[in-house]
Amino acid sequence: MENTLIIYSSKTGNTKKVAIAIHEVNPDSKILSCNEVNLDDINQAEYIIIGYWIDKGMPDKEALKIIDKIHNKKVGIFFTLGAYPDSDHATNMLNEGLILFGKNNNEIISTFLCQGRLNPALTKRFESLPDWHPHAMDDARRKRHKDAESHPDEDDLNKAKEIFKDFGKN
Repeated sequence: MENTLIIYSSKTGNTKKVAIAIHEVNPDSKILSCNEVNLDDINQAEYIIIGYWIDKGMPDKEALKIIDKIHNKKVGIFFTLGAYPDSDHATNMLNEGLILFGKNNNEIISTFLCQGRLNPALTKRFESLPDWHPHAMDDARRKRHKDAESHPDEDDLNKAKEIFKDFGKN
């Protein structure tokens, strides 16, 4: 039986990069993308670390399908998002994740979030919106998108490693 299972969903590679870093400090764990994982993998794991990217204020659709299948486990969650990690939006996304996992009687052991590079198509879409639109590109949003281009960076990966080091072995 695999003790720890790391599952991730990644569109631009950000979340996968964090998952790989976490796997480096948990070399006995099994790592799978949401597309590769099956119910047996989930049921056989005592501990699950799951990572996803934020899409329209929620975990992405692939991750949501998997989250719904995780019950009565000791869980670590991590995610990437375009917003700053210390923003209200990031805090709200963390709280949403805690609620989602709590519904299935999971025990959250560790959490981590970091900014991640945005899909360039999304930036382009924001740039095409009229000024009156709530998501229109303004100077603050442009700066945040630019700042996100370098994430997850080495500091982000090291923080993730520190948080999830030897996950499930204490």
